[in-house]
Amino acid sequence: MVVSVVIPTLNEQEFVADAIRSVRSGITTGAQVEIVVADGGSTDNTLRAAATADRVIKADAGRSNQMNAGAAVARGSVLVFLHADSRLPREWLQATNDALEQSYPAGAFRLTFGPSAPLLLQLSAAATRIRSPALCFGDRALFVLRERFEAIGGFPSVRVFEDLEIVRRLTASGPFAYLNSQVLTSPRRYDSKGAWRQQWANVKLWTRYQLGADPELLADEYPY
Repeated sequence: MVVSVVIPTLNEQEFVADAIRSVRSGITTGAQVEIVVADGGSTDNTLRAAATADRVIKADAGRSNQMNAGAAVARGSVLVFLHADSRLPREWLQATNDALEQSYPAGAFRLTFGPSAPLLLQLSAAATRIRSPALCFGDRALFVLRERFEAIGGFPSVRVFEDLEIVRRLTASGPFAYLNSQVLTSPRRYDSKGAWRQQWANVKLWTRYQLGADPELLADEYPY
């Protein structure tokens, strides 16, 4: 069984190499894992930083477009989608395999921002203990069997909340695993805009989406 990790990038020269290293740190002896970086037109040194991946492709910008493009060229029967500013836990492959062996065709990890993050972000990370598709954002590293991914049409072609949209479809079509292992993600958006200000903006957008707002109408308020 080949596991393909797809990493979408857009000007991620500072982060993508560490994301790739986190994938490799969890590969056990004899496991077949490939890393596919799908770049959306970076103008910095992202492509050079991503050179240690098994494959780097160019795709139309937008996470959903890039992740679908990466999945299309990937060899794996299992797909893992990792944001470039996130790090998989060392036990990621074992945790994924365990879930698959328990007949979960898809799932996601918990989230952490690291011990130095502000209390607000610690509370946000703690909320990922809640087993709800409404809180399954893309930085939690979604994994899914290819056949299930293709059966639901992959990621929807929207510019924001493509993660919640695909998880909603996956949970509606079968069991979904909420793993205890944690993905470490960067607080950079909070650092640049202020934790409380960014969280309040996130909550407002998320609430509008949950109430039925078209994700495309919300996308300009949360640029990729």
